[in-house]
Amino acid sequence: MWHQIDGFETKVTEYDYNSSNQMIYTSYQPGGGDYKLTRNMLDPAGRLSAVDYWNQPTQPDTNDADNPSNWPNFTSFVYNQNSQILRQSFNGFGKEINWDYSYNSRNWISAYEEDPAADTVKKIRY
Repeated sequence: MWHQIDGFETKVTEYDYNSSNQMIYTSYQPGGGDYKLTRNMLDPAGRLSAVDYWNQPTQPDTNDADNPSNWPNFTSFVYNQNSQILRQSFNGFGKEINWDYSYNSRNWISAYEEDPAADTVKKIRY
């Protein structure tokens, strides 16, 4: 997919899929100076379990693509038995933020709150 805005250069975003047609990689400006790459990790049920980002300035090659230190985690998910998100963790800027979700008997989100261990707790109930 490409993006063109008058007066600016064309921006390119590429999406790579696995054999189950699930998006695994998203790359922004491949080969460009503002190159970005994310990797979607899936659990055995095919649910999104984590999003990692490539922390190197150039595109990965076969020698360093599997090195875990090149793929810091941006966000991760934990699910309940109904495949609803129980917890989403954001990892960035040296701090982890956890959001816990609760559901009512109709499987609607009834509340979500920031991890009580955090400095400030935000809680929203419906």
